[in-house]
Amino acid sequence: PQYIIILGSGAGHDRNLSATSLLSSTTLMRLVEGIRIARIIPDAQLITSARSREGYRPQAYIARDAAIELGIDSNRITALPTAGNTREEAEAFVKFAGKGAKVIVCTSAIHMPRAMEWFRRAGADPIAAPCDFIVKKDDPPPGLKAFIPQ
Repeated sequence: PQYIIILGSGAGHDRNLSATSLLSSTTLMRLVEGIRIARIIPDAQLITSARSREGYRPQAYIARDAAIELGIDSNRITALPTAGNTREEAEAFVKFAGKGAKVIVCTSAIHMPRAMEWFRRAGADPIAAPCDFIVKKDDPPPGLKAFIPQ
């Protein structure tokens, strides 16, 4: 695949913090998975996505800066800053890369089925790269204490 897209899930805007600190934990997990895959596929272009509220720096640029902070060459990253939801992210990607473009989609496991459907509907050829798993096979079950307010 030629592209790896990191779907957005939130970012802050404090000018005193690094880009990695501004990303929501979900967006950061998605970015880390994309970077992991980008290191395996050195010719792939990393795509960051998502806008922010009006008047704020788009999340796509914050994620791009975070990827650079984490060692990815800026020439390997493209920001798509206009999308406000998954459908728009898929459409923006296809507008950028063209119909039939193969793309590795980095998003939370629970969000992956919906993301794959939107990318297919938009005309991309997506490959799932789930991350940010809620349930992990070997995790011990939570004890009663987990359900008691602290």
